Formats: sequence, structure tokens, C-alpha cells
Amino acid sequence: MNKKSLLGIFLPLAMLSACTEERPVNVLNVTITVDRPEDYADISIDSVGVTVKNNHTGDELFLLTNADGQATTMLEEGEYTFTAQAVKLVSPLADENAGLKEAILAGNRENVFVNSLATKFSISLQASIIDPDGGWIIKEIYYRGGRTKEGNKSYWHHHFFELYNNSNVTLYADGLALCETQLNGVESTKGIFSEDEILTTTFVRIMYAIPGSGNTYPVAPGGSVLIASQPIDHRSVATPELDLSKADFQWYDYTPNAGQAIEVPEVPNLIKYYSYSNTIWVPTVQGNTAWLIAKIPDLDTFYVVDNTDIRPMAHIPTNYVTSVKIANEHILDAVECSGGSNFNGKMLAATLDAGVITSGATYSGKSIRRKVKKSTADGRVIYQDTNDSAKDFYFESVPKPKQIP
Repeated sequence: MNKKSLLGIFLPLAMLSACTEERPVNVLNVTITVDRPEDYADISIDSVGVTVKNNHTGDELFLLTNADGQATTMLEEGEYTFTAQAVKLVSPLADENAGLKEAILAGNRENVFVNSLATKFSISLQASIIDPDGGWIIKEIYYRGGRTKEGNKSYWHHHFFELYNNSNVTLYADGLALCETQLNGVESTKGIFSEDEILTTTFVRIMYAIPGSGNTYPVAPGGSVLIASQPIDHRSVATPELDLSKADFQWYDYTPNAGQAIEVPEVPNLIKYYSYSNTIWVPTVQGNTAWLIAKIPDLDTFYVVDNTDIRPMAHIPTNYVTSVKIANEHILDAVECSGGSNFNGKMLAATLDAGVITSGATYSGKSIRRKVKKSTADGRVIYQDTNDSAKDFYFESVPKPKQIP
């Protein structure tokens, strides 16, 4: 074999070796600046916590800003999401006798690219004031579904939401609206709503509300409200074995195509104000949406008509999406969920939920349940509520409706 023939063999091999050789990772010095909202510039905060998440690997890094609101770190070139949050006890200016409140300042930057041309980033914070241990919260959500005992088939008829009175006074459940967001954290709804809109408004595709005249359904401190899809005893037919026959309310869809919907006369129905579904609402078992509870003044059908939003989908302009708008100031609690690897962006303002929580695989029989913060001297449980679901919830829990904690 001549030299020319040998060269014809080894040259492609050498080129292949050069092409497959790993390129060195570019590591850069990155500075993140956190800007406080102007209305809360007088709140004294020593530092703000910043979570840096690598969108490709899922790895997270936690940083604290200095007195100038800056944090510096070394990051590999790539795509990241930055989330900032700080909590401070403050005295409300409007009512000095109201006791201390918590000022939650939060903000995020999604899908930012760190490279040699981009190493300095800013995060603008928004603020909300809440009672430290008070108000309505979402205690537990079971949406993943389970399995039938016979045939091991998927089973989703025992979904439930449990709301909890985390305060030290009696609250009334009348008018509480249970909602599911239009945004679902995956590509299908990305780009429909702008980041500026989401700072002040949440767009929902489901809105049910607890009936009542305002003082019909009192809930004592440490009490809860269980809302079930089908408020019956499911223990004999499916796992996890859940008895929802003691539920306080059910969401029931009476439509010509209601299919497997079951109405239990003994359990009051929620008022259905809006649903995207032509049949029945099934909370997504993929876990890629957000749920919330809101108290909307003068909620009625006119509110829905006046706040209906219709716009084209970003990636399919010929398809339109209908939502109902809720001002974020009316939202009492919100939980943002992720199906896992398909997560493609936040659905809620950071002041409503700075993080994201998941609950395992579809039909795994797992729920998300809120962590206990402390117990009072008389045994009342106070649950953790920092407006960050990643910190506030256990992500793979055995469902425990009406069980405290």
C-alpha cells in the first residue's frame, strides 16, 4: 500500500478525533445585582438570597448579596434562571397597631444566557405584605392520580385540594375561589402573556368558588376545608386508599358530556364560574400548572364577563386562548407545580410563588403537602408559608386529607 493510500485512511480518522474531542468549558465571573422596588426602598435588608439554576443540568447554587445588593460567582457558560427572595418583618405604615407583617420581596430572571458577552445581570424585586402566621393557605394538593386495584389502570377520580386556616381567628370560606392557571409551564402556552402582565395579573382557565353569603361557612383557627372531585370512599377501588366521603365541598360539572362525573347530594357543590373544559375538569396529572385561591370582591358572572381575555397562541396564531384575569392583589395563596424535565418557565409572579414544586411521577399516588412551621401552646399547627413552594412543601407525600399535620 503506498503512502497516498495510507494518508487516505488516517486523515479522516484524525479529523474525526479532532471533531469528537471535548471543547474546554468556558467559566466566567458573573455579577448579579438585585434592585428593590421603589415603594419599599426604606425596608432595611442586610442581604437577599439568590438561587442560580443551571437550566441544562438542574444544578443549583445559593448566593447572598452584599450591602450593595450584589452577588458575584463563577459560572460555566450556559443558560440559567435566577431567583431572588428576602423576607423582612415590618410595621405597616397604614396601621401601626396592626402588629408586625412580613414583607416578601421576590423576583426572577428566566432563561438568561451566560457567555463572554453577558456576565452582568439584574433582578428587579416586587413586594407583597402578608401576615406571618395568618390567612388562608393551600395545605395539600393531590393531583398526580393513582391506580385501580383491579387491572392496575390509571385512576384520577380521587383528586383533592385542602385549604387551611393558618391564622389565630375564625375565617369564613364563603367566596374563596379555587383556580388553575392558563399557563402550564411547557411550550404550549409559552409567550402568550408578557412578563410585565404576570407581575400584576394571573390568567386562569378554571374558576370555581365556595358558595355562601359571607358568614355561612366559618372555619376555626387550625381548621381546614377539603374540596374533592368525587367525595366518596375510594379505598376499595384504588390506591392510594382515600376516603373523601367527609369532604366539605366538591367541584361538579353538569354538562351533556360530563361522562364519569358523580354528584354527591350531601356535599355542597362549588359554584362554577369558568372552565376551559367542555366535559369535566380534571386537574392535570402531569403536574405542569399552578393552582391558587383568591378572594375576589363582588365575584359573580359579570366579573367573569368583564375580565375575560381572548388572545392568539404564540406558536399557533390561528388558535385562540380564553382566560379570566385576576389581579394578583386578590390572590391569597398560590402553588406552582412542575412535571419535571419539561418545565419551560414560571407561570406566576415571584411575589405569589418564588419557586416550583413537583410531586413525582404521573399516577404515582403522591401529593404535595405543606411543611409544619411550629405548633402553638394549645397544639394548633402553623404551617410554613414563605411564598416559595420549593421550600414550603414536601414534594412526594402520602396523601393525608383532613389529617393534621
